[in-house]
Amino acid sequence: MTRHSHDTQHSSAAGEDTSTVQGPDEVHESGIDVVLARYIRLANRRDLDGLLDLYADSPVISLEGDPMEHDLQTNMRRAVRAWKDVNARFKSVEVESLDIDGDNATVDCVIPSRGRLFAFSKHFNFHKHLELTKNGQGWLIVKDDTRESGIVGRVLKMAGVI
Repeated sequence: MTRHSHDTQHSSAAGEDTSTVQGPDEVHESGIDVVLARYIRLANRRDLDGLLDLYADSPVISLEGDPMEHDLQTNMRRAVRAWKDVNARFKSVEVESLDIDGDNATVDCVIPSRGRLFAFSKHFNFHKHLELTKNGQGWLIVKDDTRESGIVGRVLKMAGVI
């Protein structure tokens, strides 16, 4: 894999990011709608290299009670593990709607399962409605309409949908 974003980020004389991947400050300035849109495009294309670049440079997005560290290597390892999990368990993530309103956001999506996700099911879809709010560390899921947030919420987060 060839990765340019982190090298160019620190090589500019003015300290500005000259790559196509935004650094943390620029991501905060551009808003979560831009970040989420990029996540969704990369996840739908299964662009692992681009996803890891964007994920490493993005604000923290976490499940309630489970804040992620601001450590690049830790985040990248988690992203790789979760990406493998996404490919192993799910065919695709279909985003039905994405609504950003200041410090609040809602995401509606469907995740088709592949194979036996649980012992009692061979094939079914997860329909997710998530509500997020912005805090000092990034975006936090404040409401999840299904009980599978431990599995699906993490998959959505790492796949870049939220």
